Amino acid sequence: MPVQLVLTLAIGLPIGLHFGPTTAFVFFATILTGIMIAIYMVFNLSCLLYYLRRRRQEFNVLLHAIIPVLGIAAFVPAWLTALGLGSSFLKFVTPLSYPASETGLIIGIWFVIGLAVLAYLYARHPERLPEMKKVFSDDVPPEPVPSGGTA
Repeated sequence: MPVQLVLTLAIGLPIGLHFGPTTAFVFFATILTGIMIAIYMVFNLSCLLYYLRRRRQEFNVLLHAIIPVLGIAAFVPAWLTALGLGSSFLKFVTPLSYPASETGLIIGIWFVIGLAVLAYLYARHPERLPEMKKVFSDDVPPEPVPSGGTA
């Protein structure tokens, strides 16, 4: 059985049974929203840093600095809200109800687990970390040569 299916059932079913389907959906959707907004903000930051570090000669202040920084700034209120912190800093934000209000803690725990896995890999299997670029690479692997024929 695929690991993703097992994890989904092991996490989703108990929460759905305990809180009901609607509340469980809101809970999981809020967690995913917080994660996706963070990813969007990191992509904006990576655009700025990429052009500053690797393509300095092509750097355009508007396209590679101002727009990404504005993109990050525009999503900070939504991200804080998804983390359950929006009402603490932004008075116009309604606090999230339980259990969605706990998403900041859950995302934080997930982040710490990810850092622990990274530290473990770095300490015990450092050769695996450079291999991760194969997962995220745009390079197309060469097509295999059919047996008995030539390419």
